[in-house]
Amino acid sequence: MTAPRDDKHSLTKQAPLAESNFKNGKKIPAVVTEPSRNVKALVGMSQNLEKPYLRLTTFPNAEDVRPLEVLVKSLARIKSRYIQDEDFDWANEQLKSVRQDITVQGIRNKFVLEVYETHARILLEHGDLSEFNQCQTMIRTLTSSDDSWMSADNENEMDIVDEGIDPKCRLAEDV
Repeated sequence: MTAPRDDKHSLTKQAPLAESNFKNGKKIPAVVTEPSRNVKALVGMSQNLEKPYLRLTTFPNAEDVRPLEVLVKSLARIKSRYIQDEDFDWANEQLKSVRQDITVQGIRNKFVLEVYETHARILLEHGDLSEFNQCQTMIRTLTSSDDSWMSADNENEMDIVDEGIDPKCRLAEDV
């Protein structure tokens, strides 16, 4: 059974709805509803740690999206490889892909903040300010929201936002 398609908005096309996560012993896509926004997001099924970033033109298939537990492993791999090889292009593409999988699943937790902070730091190191500003905007949104998942024990939450503002201020002060 598939959800009705709304051809007016390509991103409103839904993956097959599921009564449960398993049918005939095979894992099938499930749809989760975010209560606050009443938005349906799919739950990923891909087990690939690496995935190229592709701009979405239609609603993604659950088979092509990684679930949270795979994304956590993927982030660890990205950090490790980046520290070892400093391959900015690869790390940037992988982090964009992780961010995309987070977005299409409607995930909002401390892991999401960690992904955006990691990506922002790498972008700032390499001077990619337009992509950095996207990360900074999401970090501000995450840290300024009243979501219960955010607590005072996350001391880094405002550091990267401040880093985005301060370098230009410091440059102006040093001149």
